[in-house]
Amino acid sequence: MKLKEFGLTSYEAKAYLALVENGPMTARKICEKTGIPYAKIYEVLSRLERKGWIIIEKEKQNKYKPKPPVEAVKETSSKMIEKIRNYGRQIIRELQPIYDRKGVKERPEVIILRGTRMIIEKADSAFEKASKEIEIAIPRSIYGFYLQLGGRIREIMRRGVNVKVLADSNHEELLKKIIEAGVEVALKEKMFGGGIIVDDEEALILLGEEKLSPIAIWSNHGELVKVARIYFEHLWRDAKKIS
Repeated sequence: MKLKEFGLTSYEAKAYLALVENGPMTARKICEKTGIPYAKIYEVLSRLERKGWIIIEKEKQNKYKPKPPVEAVKETSSKMIEKIRNYGRQIIRELQPIYDRKGVKERPEVIILRGTRMIIEKADSAFEKASKEIEIAIPRSIYGFYLQLGGRIREIMRRGVNVKVLADSNHEELLKKIIEAGVEVALKEKMFGGGIIVDDEEALILLGEEKLSPIAIWSNHGELVKVARIYFEHLWRDAKKIS
């Protein structure tokens, strides 16, 4: 049984397994079925409830009911993934500046990305490293990228990263949620192409129509990133700011 791989102790795994096999039981009955010492059973069951594996049915004699394994595993997996992401961000925030100060710079790269999945993964990777500012331009033809990346924007802002979004005016209604979150938003007609600039260090330039297989260029080359930033600032100055 792989329950321990999901963070359950030996006693917690035994208790949950007994509940799955026998249905809701009292604490004393669980002890009889599992051999868990009575002195420890309430602590074990309390931890199982906090971890999202059981429900306590409040009665004269409390009964303990197992959550369906599919729900318990899904909930625990989500928590584990979020914890790993948080640890990863912390490592990046603490170690990347040290790495950069040492002057160990990778050779600038230019990468062609084909297909939505590859582009989204590269953008997500850049977002993870963001510490200061992200600028996003979203023309109508590639608005689908915002729909997939938009959920990350609130999370990024909680880290203190400033976010600017430049979008087509037809999308004003769809942008209300991120405006409420504190994102700076401006509307611009007839944008050609779009992209994402992260901390003036990475640029992801989006090409291609939404109906076709999209193509993007990613680069950490200083001059290319600088050109992308100049273009974004030019569009931003003439755009209609909304709040």
